[in-house]
Amino acid sequence: MAVSCQRKDDMSAKTADSTELTFKAYTEFDQSTKTTLQQDNSIMWNPYESINLFYGNSCTAEFVSTNSEPSKETEFKGSLSDFQYNSTDSFWAVYPFSEDNICDGQSVTVTLPSTQTAKAGSFDDKLFISVAKSTGLNLYFYNLCGGVRFTLRGEGIRSVRIEGANGETLAGKVKVSMNSKGLPYVSSVEDAARVIQVNAPDGGTFEPGRPYYIVMLPCTASKGFNLRFSADQRTATTSISKSLSVKRSVFGILSTPDEDLLFKESVPSGNIAFADENIKAQLVSLFDTDADGELSYAEADAVTSLSGVFGSDKSFTSFDEFQYFTSVRSIENGLFQNWTKLVSIQLPESINKIGNNAFNGCSSLKNVKLGNLLKTIGTSSFQGCVALESLDLGESVQTIGYAAFKNCTSLAHLVIPDSVTAIDTYSSNNGAFQGCTSLLTLEIGNSLKTVSAYTFANCTHLASVSIGEKVESIGDHAFYGCSKLSDIPNGPSLKTIGNYAFCECIALGSISIPDSVESIGTYAFQNCSELDCVSLGKSLLTLGAYAFNNCRYLKTVTTGDALTTISGSAFRNCERLTTVTLGKGIKSIGDYAFSGCTYLSGIDFPESLGSIGSSAFYACKDISMIEIPANVTSIGSTAFAGCEMLSSVIVHPTIPPSAGGSMFSNTSDDLTIRVPPESLDRYLSASGWKTYKDIITSFNTSW
Repeated sequence: MAVSCQRKDDMSAKTADSTELTFKAYTEFDQSTKTTLQQDNSIMWNPYESINLFYGNSCTAEFVSTNSEPSKETEFKGSLSDFQYNSTDSFWAVYPFSEDNICDGQSVTVTLPSTQTAKAGSFDDKLFISVAKSTGLNLYFYNLCGGVRFTLRGEGIRSVRIEGANGETLAGKVKVSMNSKGLPYVSSVEDAARVIQVNAPDGGTFEPGRPYYIVMLPCTASKGFNLRFSADQRTATTSISKSLSVKRSVFGILSTPDEDLLFKESVPSGNIAFADENIKAQLVSLFDTDADGELSYAEADAVTSLSGVFGSDKSFTSFDEFQYFTSVRSIENGLFQNWTKLVSIQLPESINKIGNNAFNGCSSLKNVKLGNLLKTIGTSSFQGCVALESLDLGESVQTIGYAAFKNCTSLAHLVIPDSVTAIDTYSSNNGAFQGCTSLLTLEIGNSLKTVSAYTFANCTHLASVSIGEKVESIGDHAFYGCSKLSDIPNGPSLKTIGNYAFCECIALGSISIPDSVESIGTYAFQNCSELDCVSLGKSLLTLGAYAFNNCRYLKTVTTGDALTTISGSAFRNCERLTTVTLGKGIKSIGDYAFSGCTYLSGIDFPESLGSIGSSAFYACKDISMIEIPANVTSIGSTAFAGCEMLSSVIVHPTIPPSAGGSMFSNTSDDLTIRVPPESLDRYLSASGWKTYKDIITSFNTSW
């Protein structure tokens, strides 16, 4: 059934009083079963399988299948001694064949071994017991067992041990009867096995990612299962702490049950030598089970939580011995908070969660190494650890809470591993690494999609940042005030740069917004005083208000064709801006967009332009000539006021754009405005234009 067996020779030989019989055999086939051994969920007969054939409680023989390839049905041939066939006779049959299988005429007794050898994609040879009962020569086999299918993640595992947490029978010698529906069930247990151990194939190790099976008797594990994994001299345990049922002919799935496990070496003998006698006294008073005044490695290993252990005493200086408490899985909220004298601590490899405020205010703590089972670093967990110089986040951390390392002012280098998928944000000024003023370099791994708001705000010495390939968004204020940052991080998936994201980054020089970026938020680069050249990528759709406000040394700006709007004050007070190249898609220039760009001597508007906002070019003193495209329908008040050198305006719309007051106030005394000849009269009488009727003429008029 699971695997083939060797063909028996000379099966046709019979004694004088034996009867040769041929039975038609079928396997159970029901779409509700989940054995997964075949694509259609059925179990097949392999060539030359052997079964026990019983008649009554005395006649028994081995019968062998005749099929030469896997099949859902086959014929079994064999002989029964001292037997005369009668159509009313009742037969029992058991797969797989075993000399130990017996029948009393009303039931069969079979044994499911408690030690099994795994087989990738299937189960152990001759392991999956099925039973048939019939009064004729057709045998319908029904599966007795179920079990679990598992896939391991780690390498080097040699065996898996499973037991019911409430002592359920999982294997052993059992009596099997048929219920009223003709289905087998365990009617009594003769020799119970409460633990099953599955060994890797061929004495080796399980292959990560491959499915394996544990065959079990039907049961309900009311408190779940305990599992133990062995890898040479190391073991690890885990539990599934909920009621689970093993159903006949069904394999439940355990996906990577070894994930996040800590494999322990044998616990050493002897006592722990503590560097801090005060902390030793505290722990001995609680966990010294043999009352010898010492804490042994075994006693430390038995501790599962330190919650409430230290009370209000925060005078401890060293707790490197914490590493021996290898059954502790989490550090509770505030456990070491404000231990201001703590210089050194080594966490056990078993830790998978560091709670909120766990080390908040440990102002003397210098180094922390986080283990490779750690998943969660809580809110403000290391906030204010001002002496913390190095931080190894390991390879398993997934979530970092807001303000987790805020104001760790000695931290110099940081690598966010590929495992991290989220850095939380909560409110303003609570970034996870905000205020790490000594941070010099930053690498962000390939799983994080969002650099959350304020995450690295005011990291005033941060000079180098690389972001992973999946980062899509740089949040509001994410790098605000990073005054040593000379370039923006560039990733292939980056789409959004948030509000104030790089505001006050005064060392930025020349930047090219990646072509993947679609949106730049308000004030995103405000007050980047050394910024001199900006190229906005070809996919940019939104440029927020004040995006480059007060970038006083900015000289050149180029926009892509996808951008349609230069938002209000986007380049306001960029005093040294001399060259602006607008893309072909620009339709609107907002209020004060280029106001105060005193070095701007000219700008070419694209034909797509439809509106120019109020004071859009106010006080652009060096502009001498402008040409208004034909599609412009509105020009705001004081749009070009204060352009002291402006002497020539060519206006192409045949219908005068709606015009605000004082469009051209305080411009050159020699200003002329030229309009289409056929529209001259309209301009001379149009609101906002007639103010300038003395200097309005048509294209073909010479002055």
